[in-house]
Amino acid sequence: MMSNYDVLPHPYLSEPRLYVTGLTPDVRKEDLAEILRFCVPYRPALDGTGSGIIEFREIASAERALATLQNRPLPHCNIVLSPYPPTIPPTSLPPPQALPRLVKQLPTGITDEELYDLFRPFGPLANVRSEAGFGPDIGVVEYWREEDARRAEEAMVRH
Repeated sequence: MMSNYDVLPHPYLSEPRLYVTGLTPDVRKEDLAEILRFCVPYRPALDGTGSGIIEFREIASAERALATLQNRPLPHCNIVLSPYPPTIPPTSLPPPQALPRLVKQLPTGITDEELYDLFRPFGPLANVRSEAGFGPDIGVVEYWREEDARRAEEAMVRH
């Protein structure tokens, strides 16, 4: 599966580095360990003001973190990740060109990371949520490109 990351690169992520903002100043490296456990190895460098950089060994890990952890709740704040350094005004990622897809009949207990691994071979993902508020077995996947979303949809319908 890792070879697919090389074949279908992320459209905006070019280095295994993400910039993090939106944290409260009391968030520590240890607090990030729980949500980043599926993206190891990584090295966070927080500046004490709620911002910092997370360096990953592989770009695939940074991409996985960006798709599965963006705006995730932490105690008292949400984590905001970007491939771009913080600027004033903030530079946000362009919106995905694909419509989000509902994924139904998911196995009980599937994680965002498992859903990501299932759908990533079809193209770079902008967002993945196994619990999207549509029911216990319905998630959402959002690709950057519509053609990748269609390819995934066609493959899943055949199975």
